[in-house]
Amino acid sequence: MPPRSEPVSPAADLVTEEVVRMAIRQITTEMASVLFRISGSPVITEAEDYTVLIFGARGDLLDCPRSPAYTGPAATAVKTLLAEFGEGRFTDGDVFLGNDPHSTGAMHANDFQVITPVLLEERCVGFCYLHAHMLDVAGIVPGGWGVGATDCYGEAFRMPLVKYIEAGQVNEAVRRIIAKNTRLPAAMLNDIQGMVAAATAGASQLRDLVARYGAERFEAITEAFIERTAQAARKRLAGLSDGVYEVTDWMEHNGHTSALFEVRAKLTVRQGHLHFEFTGAPQTNGLINATESGLLGFVTSALAMMLFWDLPVNEGLRRVFTVSAARGSVLCSVEPAPVSSGHMDGAEKALTCTARLLAQAMSAASAPELRERACAPYGASVSICVFAGPDESGAYKVFADMSALGCGCGGSPVADGMDAGGPQAASLVRIPDVESYEEAYPVLYLYRRLAKDSGGAGEHRGGAGLEAAWMPWGAKELVGITNAAAWQIPVPGAQGGYPGGATEQRRIGDAGPVPEIAKEVEPARGESIEAKAKDVALSQDDIWYMRYPGGGGWGDPLERDPALVERDVRIGTVSEEAAGAIYGVVLRDAAPGYEPESTRHKRSAIREARLTSARDTDHTRDSRLADTLARHGAYVAPRDEVRLMETFDPRTGRTLNVGYTVKTDAPTALPPAGHRIL
Repeated sequence: MPPRSEPVSPAADLVTEEVVRMAIRQITTEMASVLFRISGSPVITEAEDYTVLIFGARGDLLDCPRSPAYTGPAATAVKTLLAEFGEGRFTDGDVFLGNDPHSTGAMHANDFQVITPVLLEERCVGFCYLHAHMLDVAGIVPGGWGVGATDCYGEAFRMPLVKYIEAGQVNEAVRRIIAKNTRLPAAMLNDIQGMVAAATAGASQLRDLVARYGAERFEAITEAFIERTAQAARKRLAGLSDGVYEVTDWMEHNGHTSALFEVRAKLTVRQGHLHFEFTGAPQTNGLINATESGLLGFVTSALAMMLFWDLPVNEGLRRVFTVSAARGSVLCSVEPAPVSSGHMDGAEKALTCTARLLAQAMSAASAPELRERACAPYGASVSICVFAGPDESGAYKVFADMSALGCGCGGSPVADGMDAGGPQAASLVRIPDVESYEEAYPVLYLYRRLAKDSGGAGEHRGGAGLEAAWMPWGAKELVGITNAAAWQIPVPGAQGGYPGGATEQRRIGDAGPVPEIAKEVEPARGESIEAKAKDVALSQDDIWYMRYPGGGGWGDPLERDPALVERDVRIGTVSEEAAGAIYGVVLRDAAPGYEPESTRHKRSAIREARLTSARDTDHTRDSRLADTLARHGAYVAPRDEVRLMETFDPRTGRTLNVGYTVKTDAPTALPPAGHRIL
């Protein structure tokens, strides 16, 4: 821990702290604005898939206004820069560039990182950092998700931290190397130029801010508000009871084979401190492996959203928790593991495990506010599909459909999960407009809407995910890859709630003329596509359909207010069939509303049937997960080994616990190695 500043108590000093903290926030805001105005890529201007951060001279995080998941990669990059170059080997006007997940900490090779050291009178006083997704980096397939690659060398072009700009001059050799390692050089160089301009603008403003107070006083002020954040976090953690919590989960399909990979996580709460321990199956030769930096960033993201929702994301939060992991596992891989989907598979699974652990600890908390803010997991897959090819004019296009950012959020003790709220790690990342996609790429959307019954059933249901259908438009053929998770293993519910629906993707062939308002789009008659697939070809008459996962439900669905179920049916998030079969609500035939007496009888009958079908010894019902969720109207790709276990109260028939088990010969988790990440 860095040395603390002198105690700050007078009101004038508190005001100064906040003035400086918000001045730093204004700099990060301006950096984001510069990048946004310069970039022409929808992934930045529409999806806003980027982040901006500012660090102190020793690598302490001062501000992260968006997407805390990137704090892990950013901290790794700054640490690497200090270790490899050190103060004295960079000068005013230098800008560093890199994208190597295994050395610079990038989420994957598509995510380029820009770091600008800030110097005042030849003394380093901080760093400005940007991290943004590029549409294509040379690799085995267009788009950067290396389905089919067996190591990181085959996935994409990787670059350690290099001086892209030295003393104000662009390194033309590096620029030419980058241009030769992308299918879209003009777009990529423009986006990098936007990042450089944003970092340079931020550095200039940060230098002026430090000069206003002097380097030593500025460092003391920033240390003061960092420690104040840590103190607030410790106060929040005092509401948690000491205890140990554990979960087991499974990653799926590594891009070569539809296998399962066990992961385990443990949380120890002790005297206002959290320690997370992760392990998993040995790293695999497919793209799903997480890196150390991704794991740390996604744990931070879950903590920031669930426990520290109103605190600044700065170094202070890192003083109240530690993380260790089994090095060489799917959650903490080492080179040459392929990692192009490490953030969307391994790190996302680590986040789901973290959220589940926090929900357990928060549900047992003494503080009512913490109990109310516990929630079931969010739909855990950014199920990207990338299709590429020439349009009718001959221009080569790479289209990454980011509609999957519209997965559902988890239900909580007091509210339903938000419909299409997005992954828990993707704060402030947006879904590009359909119109923007159609203008930039040779595609035509038939619809994008809420996917009925995709939210996990519960007293407070999980948020519904989206479903979308589109077809090539202005291109004879597009060929691509799919990269999905939560396909056979959806997120579980909590406190007796049910899992959310999983990812579904289908190619519907020979669609003919554009279906009238998509009425003829029948996903069931299409060809089911695996979670990870390559060389998926779409002709002009084909339709691509995807259904994105929902959040987990909270509590017994038979305890849901019937009026809310009737509303859900009316707005299209729950089907009439599920309303009766899962929620036990009898809807009126000819008018809005439900039948109260018939609903009471139906719910009583469902509770009796639960106990009749359960084992007498432990009052648990064992069924294939996909079959049971199909009766809920939710999709899960079938796998015999994945079983749904429902445990009921023997007196009332209420669901006490709903979870899944996996019976497989897949590799089990490595022993915990105690490798300390933070």
